[in-house]
Amino acid sequence: MNKVAVIGSLNMDILVEVNEFPKPGQTVMANSIDYKAGGKGVNQAAAAAALEASTILIGNVGEDAFGQQIIAKINQIPNLDSSRVINSTKENTGIASILTKDAENCIAVVPGANKLTNGKIAEENEFIFKEADVVVTQFEIPDDGIKETLKAAKFGNSISIFNPAPYRKIPEEWLSAITIITPNESEFTDMAEDFNIAPGTIEKRILDWQKKYPDTKLIVTRGKDGLSYVEGENVVTLEPIKAKLVDSTGAGDIFTGALAALLSRDMPIEEAIYKASVAAGLSVEHKGALGSEPKMEDINLYLSKTQEGADNNNF
Repeated sequence: MNKVAVIGSLNMDILVEVNEFPKPGQTVMANSIDYKAGGKGVNQAAAAAALEASTILIGNVGEDAFGQQIIAKINQIPNLDSSRVINSTKENTGIASILTKDAENCIAVVPGANKLTNGKIAEENEFIFKEADVVVTQFEIPDDGIKETLKAAKFGNSISIFNPAPYRKIPEEWLSAITIITPNESEFTDMAEDFNIAPGTIEKRILDWQKKYPDTKLIVTRGKDGLSYVEGENVVTLEPIKAKLVDSTGAGDIFTGALAALLSRDMPIEEAIYKASVAAGLSVEHKGALGSEPKMEDINLYLSKTQEGADNNNF
C-alpha cells in the first residue's frame, strides 16, 4: 500500500522574472534569475511524497553541475527514493527556461538526458511498476518509455496516471492501458481534435470524449476555472479554492502527484480528485513548483476551515 512510481523528467528550471514578455526580435531587461530543480517527473514525485506515499523516481540526469544539484535536492525529500535516477555521460541535464510575469509564465524545455528515459529504461524497471499501487508518467520522456511503462503497470494491475504534457498526439492503443489521463484545458482541446471529438463547449467535449473512451478516466485541469471530469452522465466542475496567487507554475503537476498519492491509499476517486485539487490550489501560494507541494497537514488545515471540507476530511 501507498507505493507510487513516477517515471519522467528531471530538469534544472531557470526562472527569469520579467515585467513584460519579449516579442519576437525584442530584448527585455529581467528583474531576477533563480535556479530550481524541476521537471514534471520531479514535481509529481515530490507531490506524491509530500502526502506520505512511498515514492520512487525513475529518470536520467547528466554528469554535470545541474545534475548533481538536482540529485542533492531530491535526496532531501522525505519518502522519495531517487536510487533509480541515472547519471548519464551521453547527454547534459535537461533544462526548462521559464519566463515569469506576475503569475503567468511561458516555458521552453531542452530535454537533454530525459531523452534517455526510453523503453529500455522502462523495461529495466518494470518490476517496480508492477509492484506499485499507482504509476505516473508524462510526455517529457520518449514514447517508447511511456508505452513500456503503461504496459507494465497494466500487467501488474497498477493504477496508471498519464499526464499528456507537453502535448503531442497520443497513440489510441495506449488508452487501454491508461487508468486516468490529466490534460490541462489547452492539451485537452488538442486531444479532442486528435480523437475526432465534435466541436462544442469544453463541457460537451469532455462528456463526449469520456463516452467514447469509458475505460480511461478523464480529468481536465482548467486553471482559474478549476477542473472538470465526468460522473455518471454529467460533467462535474470543481472551482479552485480561494488562494493568494503567487505562481501557478507546476500546479498541474502537484494535482497529478497528489492524486497518485491519495489513490495509493485506496481513497475513492471523487474524494481523491477533490483533495488533489485542494493540494494544487494551495501550491500556487508559493513561488516555483518544487517546494510548493502541500503536506497532509496543510490540506487537513484547509479542509477544517471549510464546511464542505469538514464533512469530507478522512485523512
